[in-house]
Amino acid sequence: MEPKVIDQFLLNAAHDAVVNEELEPGLLSRLYHKIDRRTLPLMFLCYFLSILNNNIVNYATSMGLQQSVPLADDQVSWITTVFYIGYGTAQIPQAYFLHRFPAAKVLGLNVVCWGVVTCCTPAVSSFRDLLVIRTLLGCSEAVTTPALVLITSQWYTNQRATPRMGAWYCGLGVAQIVGSFISFASQDSSTVGPFPAWRIMFVAVGIFTVLVGISIIAWLPEDINSAFFLREEEKYAIRMSLPGDRAGSGPEKFQLASVGEAFADTQTWLLAFLGLVITVPGGFMGNYSQLLILALGYTPKQSALLTMPSGVVCLIGTLSSTFVTRKDVPRWLGICALTVPTMIGAGLLSFYDGGQPSIFAGLYLFNFGPTPMALVFAFAGSNTVGYTKRIIVNAVIVIGFTFPNAIPSQSFLDLESSQMLTAKALNLAASGAAFVAAIILRILYGYRNSKAMKSRQTEGEAFRRKPMSPHGTQRERLADNARRSFRYIY
Repeated sequence: MEPKVIDQFLLNAAHDAVVNEELEPGLLSRLYHKIDRRTLPLMFLCYFLSILNNNIVNYATSMGLQQSVPLADDQVSWITTVFYIGYGTAQIPQAYFLHRFPAAKVLGLNVVCWGVVTCCTPAVSSFRDLLVIRTLLGCSEAVTTPALVLITSQWYTNQRATPRMGAWYCGLGVAQIVGSFISFASQDSSTVGPFPAWRIMFVAVGIFTVLVGISIIAWLPEDINSAFFLREEEKYAIRMSLPGDRAGSGPEKFQLASVGEAFADTQTWLLAFLGLVITVPGGFMGNYSQLLILALGYTPKQSALLTMPSGVVCLIGTLSSTFVTRKDVPRWLGICALTVPTMIGAGLLSFYDGGQPSIFAGLYLFNFGPTPMALVFAFAGSNTVGYTKRIIVNAVIVIGFTFPNAIPSQSFLDLESSQMLTAKALNLAASGAAFVAAIILRILYGYRNSKAMKSRQTEGEAFRRKPMSPHGTQRERLADNARRSFRYIY
């Protein structure tokens, strides 16, 4: 839709300030801080609630869920598994909705849906009911990460997007801390009045989730043009900054050629592999950490407290890896750096018999494992251009990191009981594979950049000097491989 008639002087001033930033060095910073206040809290709450709603069933087991709904031990692990089965299989239909409708609205509606599903969980009376509820929850949460990556890419330039992705990804660490506190607080009481405490917990979290979903629908703009909190000249300045930085959403139209390009691109599969091996520590050891602590002789209540530092470690890893990119620290190097403490943690758990200190050190260091995913999302957001390709690449990455979580945890327990040597060795191998994959990705990006250097210098200079239409050009429809002058960020 065409914007309203804007004073030409304001348009020219905004364009000059973007292209020649020395005329107004603080313009974009002020605008992005303004956008941050409107978008980041909602995106953070969304990711936080996606983790909390998923993990809340684990807290319910210590609050009487297995007494209210008779469950065998292997059935409890399958409740976790079916969530990720729904999460992975729903990527295709959710990708279609992201193409067909604005990402913010799709996200908000899905948040409302999984809030309703969480509210309905207390009504279950059998294992089959729980399987259905958990599958529906996984299907509705499947859109979370792809939508948040798309929304971040729509609003922020490549340089500014990575810290913002780290900000909402901090919801993972905060959810671990809050979840541990809920588990600790629930140990003393199994009922609240005439109702089991776990049922009250599901209803309370579900209602809060619905309210956040409604807030996303109402307050998170569909795009820059619909941002009610920005003046027209401010919208223009933001739009003008995005094409030159190779960011932004591009036309929201389905491009069949981009689908084939996404699947044929080596980058897609490297990012998917990175997502898979990075998630292995969290996927497997996340299920075993409390078992290991309980095996040391601690009570379930003490175990809940002792898992809280894991969330703090996750926060430190996420913030340090994403915000240092503002100081021009390479993203691939951040991934490599975060895999080192994860490998040390795996080594302490697998091969070093130093008693409780080494076990706790290994467990806490292991929580650096999932934090590089924020950087993988940043790669997908900045190095895939074209709306269709970006959605496909994000969906492939998300499917990749669901596999480690979807494998039934009892398979390793049946094989090795409390020692879990295969799981520990697999985690060590996965961390090493992530280290190597990050280096290979860096080599790939460097090769592509050097190959296109001459073309980039010629085309980039002409592009910088030529004023851009705020509504984009045919060039925006080209994906990254089709742009001879595209520069990959690594």
